[in-house]
Amino acid sequence: MSADNIQGTSHRFSDVAEEPCIMLAPIEGFNKKPLVTLEKATEPLHNIVPRLHTFVHIAKQRAKHPADDLSVDESASIALYTMEWEPYTESLYYILNKTLRNEDRTNLKPWFLYLKLIITALSRLPSVNVTVYREVKDIIESEHEKYKVGKRLAWWGFSSCLPVRHVSEDDQFVGETSIKTLFIIDSIRGKDIRNHSYFRKENEILL
Repeated sequence: MSADNIQGTSHRFSDVAEEPCIMLAPIEGFNKKPLVTLEKATEPLHNIVPRLHTFVHIAKQRAKHPADDLSVDESASIALYTMEWEPYTESLYYILNKTLRNEDRTNLKPWFLYLKLIITALSRLPSVNVTVYREVKDIIESEHEKYKVGKRLAWWGFSSCLPVRHVSEDDQFVGETSIKTLFIIDSIRGKDIRNHSYFRKENEILL
C-alpha cells in the first residue's frame, strides 16, 4: 500500500450532519497523558483503525522538516488526521470524530495518547480570527430545528473548514447534490493547518 491510496476528495469538510448537537459529558483524562511519538500514540488504535501502521509511516515521512516550531510527531499527528483512504469510513479522522460524538466516553480511552499529541500540536499553532465556510449535503428538514437562529449548540468532532466560500462550494468537498446547506462561521480560535496537512493546497482551518 502506498500514498496512492490516499484520496484527494474529502468527507472531512461535509460531515456536519453527523453532529448530535447536544451536550455530552466532558472529555476527561487525555490531558494527563504524556507526550509520546506518533507511533506510540497510535499503538492502542491498531485494532480500531484499519491499516493504520502504513499511514502513520507516511505521515512521519512527510513531516521531517515541520513548520511553526512543531516537532516531527506533532506535525505528523495533524497530517495523519487529514489523510483519507478508501473506504473513507475506515480513515482515522472519521472513526475519531464518530467516537468524539458518541455519548459513551469510555470509547475514547484508546484515543487519549493521540488526542494529547494532536491537541498539543494544535495549541502551538496561532489561532486565527477569520470567517470560514463549511458545507453539508442533504440535511433533511427535520434537522433544521438543531440550527434555529439564537440556539446554542456544540460540535464535538474536529471541524474542517475553508476560508474561501467558492472553494467550499466545490463538488470536490460536498459531492454533486441539489440540496446543500452552507455554514458561515466567525472563528476566533481556528487553527490554520495548511503547513501540516497532507493536502497543502486545501488551506484547511480546523476548529
